[in-house]
Order: sequence, then structure tokens, then C-alpha cells
Amino acid sequence: MFRNGLDKFLDKIVSRKLLVWIIATVFMYTAKIQPDDWIMISMVYIGSQGALDIVDRYTKSKRQLTNNENINA
Repeated sequence: MFRNGLDKFLDKIVSRKLLVWIIATVFMYTAKIQPDDWIMISMVYIGSQGALDIVDRYTKSKRQLTNNENINA
């Protein structure tokens, strides 16, 4: 029950990927991980966000095209 509430809270506040990146940043500054590891985590975060943005734009444009075709038909 607590975990479900925590998941809903995290979904509303920040994405999990952003949370991982923030934790990695804190770990880098406290010398718990190496800067090279932080760079890799940052690249994965940026790449995954970019891929999600591309998919989101694609699906929105596809929906708009479908809606326009239904209106014109």
C-alpha cells in the first residue's frame, strides 16, 4: 500500500528517470560514483528522453492526421 502511494507521488512530482539522474548527481558530488559513470547515466537519461519525445510527437501527429481525414471524409 505504501509503495503504491509512493509510486503515485513520484509520478506526479518527477519522472523516475529524472529521479535516477538526480540521485546520480548527488552521488557524484559525494564521490560515491565516478564522473565517467555520471556521464553515462546522463547520456542514457538524455537519449531516453529524446526518444520518448520523438515517439510522443509522432503519435500526436498521426492522431491529428487521422482526425483530419475523418473530418474531411
